[in-house]
Amino acid sequence: MSHSTHWDAIFNSTPESSLGWYEQDYSLTLSLLEKATTLVNKQVFIPGVGVSRIVDTLLDSGSQVIINDISLKAINHVLARVLSQGRMIEFYNQTISTPLTDLTNRIDIWLDRAVLHFLTDEYEQNGYLNNLNADLKVGGYALFAEFASHGAEKCAGLKIKRYSLESLTDFLGKQFELVDHLEHTYINPDGSPRPYLYALYKRIQ
Repeated sequence: MSHSTHWDAIFNSTPESSLGWYEQDYSLTLSLLEKATTLVNKQVFIPGVGVSRIVDTLLDSGSQVIINDISLKAINHVLARVLSQGRMIEFYNQTISTPLTDLTNRIDIWLDRAVLHFLTDEYEQNGYLNNLNADLKVGGYALFAEFASHGAEKCAGLKIKRYSLESLTDFLGKQFELVDHLEHTYINPDGSPRPYLYALYKRIQ
């Protein structure tokens, strides 16, 4: 089964509020971002959106939102919801490890909640980093929320790569400066705890 088929099956069979990463409250993400920068008129890119309603929250905050997901089912779900509100967003449907077109040096905020940790192959990780470096402006911000180093080893039936603050900072390289970070234990809809690392970086070169 391809990764896109795997994710399409999940989004097709699981109600939004039952997904293992479902969030109703985005205040933690927003508080980290708003400490560093305004969201108004900023180009915010979400590399793996799923069906997250953070899209709606960002639009309400005045952001211009660009989404990507490997699952066309997820993309269509978000588009239908946003279009029903009379709003528009730009979208991509691909693995984030392959080059993005038309986004070079356009992104003000790169918002990754639980995407990078699914890339376990070095080739995929390098492709992700190439997109980040090509598309995020110098002076822009990247916020990551990934499974912490002491967290679960699998998610959605897939093995993941867990991150410490040190390993994530090392992965990003000298182009990025750490702004803020915290550890947060997210509780799945089924009640299971999932330790996350949240880390906000500024691109400095």
